[in-house]
Amino acid sequence: MTAAEKARLDLSGWRIAFNGAAPVSPATLRAFSAAFADVGFRSSAHVPCYGLAEATLLVSGWHQEGEPRVCALDAEALERHEAADARDTAGDTARSRELVSCGAAMQQTVLAVDPESGEPCPPGRVGEIWVAGPSVAQGYWERPEETAATFGARLADGTGPFLRTGDLGFVAEGELFLTGRLKDLIILRGRNHYPQDLERTAERSHADLRAGGGAAFAVDIIGEAGEAGEAGEERLVIVHEVERHASVGIEGEKTEEIAAAVRREVAEEHEVSVAEVVLIRPETLPRTSSGKVRRSACRELYLQGGLRVLGASRLSETAEDIAEDEVQLGSPDWLRRAFAAAARIDSDRIDPDLPLAASGLDSLAAVELKQTVEEAAGVSLPLADLLAGMTLRELERRVARAEGEGPAAMQLPPGTGEAPGEHPLSWNQRSLWFLHRL
Repeated sequence: MTAAEKARLDLSGWRIAFNGAAPVSPATLRAFSAAFADVGFRSSAHVPCYGLAEATLLVSGWHQEGEPRVCALDAEALERHEAADARDTAGDTARSRELVSCGAAMQQTVLAVDPESGEPCPPGRVGEIWVAGPSVAQGYWERPEETAATFGARLADGTGPFLRTGDLGFVAEGELFLTGRLKDLIILRGRNHYPQDLERTAERSHADLRAGGGAAFAVDIIGEAGEAGEAGEERLVIVHEVERHASVGIEGEKTEEIAAAVRREVAEEHEVSVAEVVLIRPETLPRTSSGKVRRSACRELYLQGGLRVLGASRLSETAEDIAEDEVQLGSPDWLRRAFAAAARIDSDRIDPDLPLAASGLDSLAAVELKQTVEEAAGVSLPLADLLAGMTLRELERRVARAEGEGPAAMQLPPGTGEAPGEHPLSWNQRSLWFLHRL
C-alpha cells in the first residue's frame, strides 16, 4: 500500500481484526499495528484465532481486553515438543521463539494429545490438537475411511470422539498456542523443526527473496546400491520465490550468492544445513485458496520436477572420502577436504572467503570438523567460532599459526614430563581423557 492510499484510510472504527494464520506471527501483528497506527488502527483490535472447516469454523479466539498475549519460549525445548519459558533457560545465548495466544475455546473441548498414545499431554507439552463440540462436522461427504480417521479419534481411555486437526500446539492457562502442522514437521538428525521458522529465517537472509514466499520440507537421500550416501537420512530443502525485479538474471553467481546467504542464516539460527536452495518465479508457490503455503504440494512438485525454477544450489549428497595420509599437516588442501567431508559438499565449490556456515556447515558437521582438526593438527577449535562466521581461510591461518608456535600451542594440556615413548594409560586415566575430550 502506498502512502497516498494509506492517507485516505480511517481505521479508528476497526474493533475486531481476526487473524487465523495458524500459527499467527507476532512480528506480523506488530508490523501491521506500526504501519497503520497513524490512521487510527489500535493494536488491541487484533484477535488471533484458530479454526478449520471441519469445526465449522471457529475453535478458539482471543476475547480479552488489551493486546493478545505473546509468550517467548525456549526454541531448543520447543524442538523437543516442550513449551518452556525462555526466561527460565540458562545463559543469554538461548534461542527463543515467540508464540501468540489464539485465545480460549469457543463452546468446544480443546486438548493437546500425544498422537501416538492417545494420552492428553501434560501442561507445557506440545501435542496434536483434538477438538470436540457441537460445531464439529459429522465427516467428509462419501469418504467413510477418511471420516473415521479424522473425526473418530478417541483418547486412550476411550473418551471421544474427537476431531484430529493435524495441527500441533499446547494449552496453557486455558488458552491455545499453535506451533505448526504435524504433517509439515521436519525431523533432521533427531531434532524437530517447524518449517515456518526456517522459512522466516530464509526470507530475511537476502533482499531478493519475497516475504512469505518460501516452503521448507525434508527429502530422503537415495543412496546408490547401498553405498555411502546415508540412504534414509532426511535433508532440508528450501524453495523460495524471488522478487519480480530480481526474477531476471537469477543464475550462476547470483543463485549461489542467495543460497549462501540462506545457508548462513539458517545454520546460525537453527544449526542445520540446507541441502538445496531452489529459487522459483514469483506467484508460483503452491498455496491454498486463503493464501497458506501448501508445503506437501510443493514437495511433490519438487520431486516431480514441476516447479518453475529460476536457479538452484545443491550440496553433495555423499561425504567426500579422505585417505588417512591426506589428513596430516602439510598435505595439500587437507583442511579444505576435511571441511568438504564434514559438510558433505564438493571441495571444488568451496569459497575460502565465505563463512563455513554459508557453505553447508551445521552443528553436527562442525563437531566432525573440530575432531578431525584436533586429531590431525592438535589444534582445539571452539565450536562457536566455526559456526559464527569463521571462513576456511581464517581456519587455515589459525592452524598454521598454531603449527608455527610449536607443539605446546597445538597440543592439549601436556603431561608430567616423562621420557618419550609409549606410556599406556590406566583405566582411570582413559576415563579422564575421554571426559576432557567431551
